[in-house]
Amino acid sequence: ARGFDQHDLAVLAATLENLIHSEAEGRLEAAYKTLGRRLDRKLDESSVLEIIDTYMAGFIEGVDVSTMSREQALDLVVELAQYLPGFPEIQDFVRTTLRETAGTLITMGFLDVTRVVEAISEGWARVVQPQFKLMRDRLLELEDGKGTGRIALSEFHASTVRKGWWQFSETADYLR
Repeated sequence: ARGFDQHDLAVLAATLENLIHSEAEGRLEAAYKTLGRRLDRKLDESSVLEIIDTYMAGFIEGVDVSTMSREQALDLVVELAQYLPGFPEIQDFVRTTLRETAGTLITMGFLDVTRVVEAISEGWARVVQPQFKLMRDRLLELEDGKGTGRIALSEFHASTVRKGWWQFSETADYLR
């Protein structure tokens, strides 16, 4: 056995990058199809934004938009805009990334939109880091005070009502 060398690490990294790219491309294709757009047509900026917003909504919610109707997918975007703290910042990031990636393009094909989605994926951590910090701080506020990292289930669920922290509404079965 020779172990795991630098070449093996490079192959692993390339494989992971390919898997991530393939998943993003599949999600993007699903958004195109759900919204009734053809992959072989160029789209204007508003159509591209509609597709990317749908892509992002599916990604954030962890749902497969290919199982939705056009109306359901568009409703999901509207719901996230209304109820997800930080969604306006996410949309700003998406629009900035689109402008930076597309440059002077007036219309975009599927490969162009794929490049935008890849750029969004690369910068995603910077956008969601404040949301993760907020969630961590809220969980620490709910902690039992003994430094154990434990939160009483009743406190966890009560925070949804008392503080409006909708993120903490999972059922006991789900949390197990």
